Amino acid sequence: MALGLLNIKSGYTFLKSSLKIKDIVKIGKDNNLPFLTLTDFNNMFGSAEFINECKDNNIKGVIGMEVNIDIYESKLILIASSTQGYLSLCKLTKYVSNSKLNSFATLENLEECKDGIIAIFPTLRNNFDELDYEKRDRIIRLLKNIYTSLYLGLEVYGDNDILKLDDIREYARNNLLSCVPCNEILTQSFETTYLLDILEAIDLNTSIEKIEIKNHTYKYVLSESKIKSIFSEQEINNANKIGNLVEYDFDSIKGDLVHYPLKDDIDSFEYLRSLAYKGLEKRLNNKVTKIYYDRLEYELGIIKKMNYVNYFLVVFDYVRYAKQNDILVGPGRGSAGASLVSYSLGIINVDPLKYNLLFERFLNPERISMPDIDVDFIDTKRDQVIDYLINKYGKDRTARVISFQTFQVKSSLRDVAKAYGFSKGEEDTLSDTVGDGNYNSLDELIKTNNRFLSMVKTNDSYKKVYQTALFIEGLPRQTSMHAAGIICNDKPLCNVIPVYDNDFGITLTQLDGGYIERFNLFKMDILSLANLSIIDNCVKEIKNRLNINIDLNNINLDDPNIYTLFDKGLYGGIFQMDENSIKNAARQIKPKCFMDIVVCLSIGRPGPEAFIPLYVDRKDGLKKIEYFHKSLEPILKETYGILVYQEQIMQILVKMAGFSLGKADLTRRAISKKNEEKLQAERNDFISGCIRNGYSKEDAINVFDIILKFASYGFNKSHSVAYAMISAQMCYLKYYYPQYFYCSLFNYSSKETKLEILFRELKINNIKILYPSINVANLQYTIDGKDIRCPLIKIKNINNNIASIIVKERNNGPYKSFIDFIRRVYAYGIKKEDLINLIKAGCFDEFNLNRITLLNNLDTCIMYASIVSHLENDKVVINNLVAEPNISVYEDNFNVNIENEKEVLGTSLSKNPLELVRDMFKDAGFITISEINEEGKKVKIVGKINRIYLKADKNNQEMAFIDVEDETGIISLIVYHDTYIQYKDFLNKDAYIQIKGESDFYRGNMELKAIYLKPYQMKVE
Repeated sequence: MALGLLNIKSGYTFLKSSLKIKDIVKIGKDNNLPFLTLTDFNNMFGSAEFINECKDNNIKGVIGMEVNIDIYESKLILIASSTQGYLSLCKLTKYVSNSKLNSFATLENLEECKDGIIAIFPTLRNNFDELDYEKRDRIIRLLKNIYTSLYLGLEVYGDNDILKLDDIREYARNNLLSCVPCNEILTQSFETTYLLDILEAIDLNTSIEKIEIKNHTYKYVLSESKIKSIFSEQEINNANKIGNLVEYDFDSIKGDLVHYPLKDDIDSFEYLRSLAYKGLEKRLNNKVTKIYYDRLEYELGIIKKMNYVNYFLVVFDYVRYAKQNDILVGPGRGSAGASLVSYSLGIINVDPLKYNLLFERFLNPERISMPDIDVDFIDTKRDQVIDYLINKYGKDRTARVISFQTFQVKSSLRDVAKAYGFSKGEEDTLSDTVGDGNYNSLDELIKTNNRFLSMVKTNDSYKKVYQTALFIEGLPRQTSMHAAGIICNDKPLCNVIPVYDNDFGITLTQLDGGYIERFNLFKMDILSLANLSIIDNCVKEIKNRLNINIDLNNINLDDPNIYTLFDKGLYGGIFQMDENSIKNAARQIKPKCFMDIVVCLSIGRPGPEAFIPLYVDRKDGLKKIEYFHKSLEPILKETYGILVYQEQIMQILVKMAGFSLGKADLTRRAISKKNEEKLQAERNDFISGCIRNGYSKEDAINVFDIILKFASYGFNKSHSVAYAMISAQMCYLKYYYPQYFYCSLFNYSSKETKLEILFRELKINNIKILYPSINVANLQYTIDGKDIRCPLIKIKNINNNIASIIVKERNNGPYKSFIDFIRRVYAYGIKKEDLINLIKAGCFDEFNLNRITLLNNLDTCIMYASIVSHLENDKVVINNLVAEPNISVYEDNFNVNIENEKEVLGTSLSKNPLELVRDMFKDAGFITISEINEEGKKVKIVGKINRIYLKADKNNQEMAFIDVEDETGIISLIVYHDTYIQYKDFLNKDAYIQIKGESDFYRGNMELKAIYLKPYQMKVE
């Protein structure tokens, strides 16, 4: 007689169980169990995944939860016997599911959430056998008063525990209670019990040698014979009776989007319709044509039919709130750009008719699915929008969407290695062997990384780590929060799904985004975008300093001037255009107008990038434009006969086969998912439709095969158009207001690695980055004339606190000299190391003492400051009776200054030595690195060697990859073996060399193949 399991913990009982949901279901299948019960501790994180997996494998899944209760700090297993029982557990989660997952449910909580619940009191883990009868009776009495179905749970975690069962059985008989087996299942088998110690060591961030090894006997599925030897037939029947009793109807559990609050006599659809008409008339300056009115009515009809009126009103409302509260909103993203209603309401700034965007790509009346309007907000104020929603609709009805951090390839190896007591060095060796490869699994790692495979094969310790990591890979480790998802419901969310409160008191759903839609809950993605902060700050600074109001929504997106930036190679900081793959597309396409940007964002990705050369040749007239069929020219003309957008696929299906746009979208989805059975049906439908419309079967087959090839490459045109608007807006600001653009970019971009590129772009624009002057610099980059002033916090180790002290004291009057600065700030506790960094950054250059002099006199100045100054009531008091020390002057060193600047600023702000001799090299036919913009050309440059990588070529001969820098940029120089052998004696780091090479374009970057090299002796006066 198989025993249904009543107490299984999954990995969602974090670091206490080695079982993934799929492992649990496999246990059920392998042992032919009648049902499985998931009872994770104080949470229901895995409930939806569990039910799904059980359903897919024809196993009955039962939902439960084990909770702490405040009666003698006991544990209680609660099982949902019905749909109402599931909802009772959901309601209970609001009391017990918090960041620590260690809350205790009160009797009042249990009473409130008792309907449809079967309760099991696990006796062994609650030390029931050790309690006196008075305490036993109190626990059982209190629980009986709440639950009509209460069982005593029999647990055995070793043969000695069997001896305790008779006492518990006798107590049950005397108190008219039934007993059920309820061993806690935490791992796959006896052989995997060691994983529980590994997980505990990981949890405690230590090794298994330093933890108390616990007894894990019988915390896995016992054999049928063992079960029968421990538990009676009646007890086993009791357990199976519980499983047989359980029935759920999840389809009946539905959430409802919050109703947008309107006065009782106002119909929500009529209100939406009125807003849309007024908005459209405003958008089009009261010149609305019939085609717009028809499209608006069509969309409104579908929105009403699909019952999404309130969804649009809710999104309209929070976007309007943002705009009214100086929170910059993006122009749109995703398929929502295809909605004229969204455009009319001001949710997006993309006119879908102007760009021929298809509403069915966004909301398909032939496929019932939730609408998905993703909105970007300025990243510094996005949380204000979320707070607005929570305050408007209620904390109990609004929640962020949860996500889970899992053990990934590298983390599973590192954590297991530490648990086994590996040293930090051994951990690093393991990690370095894995490298930065983006491996999806350990299985993929060992199949594709020969170095790792060799390590595992030749080292038993590493082999043990790998084999253990295989078990924990993919286990959930802790909760996280979806970057943007938020749910708003018309009733408390815990009446529909389980909820969870994180460390910050933010309510999260316990189910991740993949399962939210099952319960008819609307997920809105309220995203943040740092580029909007850059734009917002730039526009406001232009207004503050130049009194110019810029409305970026009304600029000329086809202004030819703004696209000349790309002709000069000035991609830095332009949204998405500065990414290598998109930059690669742009360098070939050479954007001249807005739609060129749209194409770059669509075609410049892995897969479609293979068609860029053909696209460019056709665009430039070098190759004839060909269409799959002459009737498709109107659809494919804008992309020169090449399929680029998903919308084009839909239009072809409509044009040739007579599909509706809704049917075309369904076919497009089926093709992209490559479901063979559905594909064949769609293929047959397409061919039949084409023949009905007068196309030959041969043409139909040919076009469908082409669509099949391109479908996985096709990009959402709506998204490209919306995001290209941000790119174009940034181009506009960068071209017309470069100082303001770069200044905002430096202040709001976290990509420090790109600063070097941007600094070089400034030189091309004749804009200087000025030293962080001690009397002028602030906590951010600032405009200084036509140049940009570097901030104090850019200096190594100068944090906000130190910089604020400098600025605060400066407000009492400018620093008159280096000594004046030292005596006024040293009393605040600024360290010598900080002062050294300030000197190296050039902060005191204005005092006409060179940096080497200041560094050599620093100790004397500090000694003086320590004598004459101290703090009183947070103010510096200086004793002016002590004479200032004499400063000994030393000779400055230009090269040392440059290296010091790189050390503390990450780059050098001094004039590059090559600038001093540039005219001479220009006369000799040398160009700068930034001027190399065409491949296949032989060029001459001069530069400094930054880095040298030696590598074996395919013949196992030594060659070199060298990073060469001049005042305008860095380029990779490829030196093949024969050339390297000839010139290697003077190829050293920091050496200057003259180069003749051939330009080559590779993965979005220009490179040089060395032809001739010559050393150059740089002399700096």
